Amino acid sequence: MGMHLNFEQLEHIYQTGQYSRLVLIFGIMGNDYVGIKKFLPRNAYYIITESRGYLSSREIAEVLNVNGYIATNVSDAIQHYKTIQQEKDLVYIGGSPLIVKEALIMLHMV
Repeated sequence: MGMHLNFEQLEHIYQTGQYSRLVLIFGIMGNDYVGIKKFLPRNAYYIITESRGYLSSREIAEVLNVNGYIATNVSDAIQHYKTIQQEKDLVYIGGSPLIVKEALIMLHMV
């Protein structure tokens, strides 16, 4: 699984001091959390979302043992981030490819 490399790079970039906060807009499908849990950045603010019929946001937050905002869907996650956005945030949107796709559509990048 290559996602742990994403998290390592995020941690490295965040630790350069260029950013004041690491924000993860994140959701996963099925049992993907099994391999991801040990690699998640612990110093991040999480916005947990779900993507059409997989684990609920609350279930994801519980199994990954992370705190943050529990979004009802990707749109809610993006809207919540807009309300808490800070100038020097480092933001990662990912987990499930469906989460990324929905976010890109919302942000008019597709």
